[in-house]
Amino acid sequence: MGPCHGRVALVTGSSRGLGRVIAQKLSEAGADLVLNYRKAGGRSEAQARALAKELVERGSRAVAIQADISQKDAVATMFQEIAAQYGRLDILVLNAARAPFKKVGELLRRDLLELVENNYFSNVYCMQQALPLMQGRPGHVVFVSSLGSRFALPSYPLGSMKAAMEALVKQWAVELQDRQITVHSRSEHRRRQRTLQRALAPGVRRLTSESHDSGDGHEERMAESLISPDQIYREVQKAIADALQISEQKVEPDSSLIRDLAAESLDFIDINFRLEQRFNVGMPRKYFLEHVEELFGEGTAIDESGRLTEAAVTIWNARLGSAGPRVHAGMPLDDVPALVTPRTLVMIVGEILATCPATCPGCGKAAWAVADGSPITCGGCGAHAPLLAGDDVIRRWLEDFRARGGSVSRAS
Repeated sequence: MGPCHGRVALVTGSSRGLGRVIAQKLSEAGADLVLNYRKAGGRSEAQARALAKELVERGSRAVAIQADISQKDAVATMFQEIAAQYGRLDILVLNAARAPFKKVGELLRRDLLELVENNYFSNVYCMQQALPLMQGRPGHVVFVSSLGSRFALPSYPLGSMKAAMEALVKQWAVELQDRQITVHSRSEHRRRQRTLQRALAPGVRRLTSESHDSGDGHEERMAESLISPDQIYREVQKAIADALQISEQKVEPDSSLIRDLAAESLDFIDINFRLEQRFNVGMPRKYFLEHVEELFGEGTAIDESGRLTEAAVTIWNARLGSAGPRVHAGMPLDDVPALVTPRTLVMIVGEILATCPATCPGCGKAAWAVADGSPITCGGCGAHAPLLAGDDVIRRWLEDFRARGGSVSRAS
């Protein structure tokens, strides 16, 4: 019998990624599992039910329960079902987290509400409901934190919520010690932390934070001759595989990083960092539709209920063409990140590389070259090519779209 034999464990956000791994490990240790997923009828439900089936076949009891834990009533309903199914709870793993990739100063009111509701209120709701089911026996609560709670990661406001939760964990630990309930936090694997720490080193931070003025000298004229789309794709494929610790063969051009490859928020930072190192580029820090909102006005692309507008579809299709992932009016904004694929990453890297000027600003020579595994460098003076940052590339495209007569109307 394993050390958790006879115990019941709830893992929030356990349909994929780290939560899935935690649930599997608890099952191997003998625990019975409650697998929580957020959205009914989607891929997360299918993944959660498949995992429950897998764990049952291994000899554990396991049930998958849908609940958007940012909603207090949904949490209460989930715990009522746990009480009906098991009558107790011994282990609570607070793993679920959701947040936008934005600088704090760029967060809209709805972003702030979602940030707090999904990453703070949700955990408090779960803890409040869990305590009665732990009554009279030792219990264990684990909060899954991240490196972002201790370091300022670029465009990662989730880190502030992780830090707030770590403070709350200390409060809970003191309040509950007399009830034999231990509460502590754990961060992700050290390998991931070392990768992200390198992204914060002074010499690397330059790659992710500098943006270059396009000026008159930038001409979108090259990239194909120096770094072909096939070469870019191979590097994107490798970056994704290394970040997710999967084989490169699993990474196909139109694989959804979220739906098909189970990438999570920190994985996106990891992948972008690897691409930035490889090509000496600055990958976008914001999603395309967030740029649309900034340039054309709030409500242009995303309505008050957090769904895409007709204008968003028009601009999206103009940007990505018929080969891009499809969107439709009324589509939840939360579903858009799942449309990021290796193909879209190749596109943005290629667009950034194409902003290389005709001649080197330092020496005036047209002698750009690429050695194996190196970024674009001047063969005359050795300087790296000054490239536009990814966010600047997107903004420039949107400005050109508007200048060409691309008209949109804001949602009423």
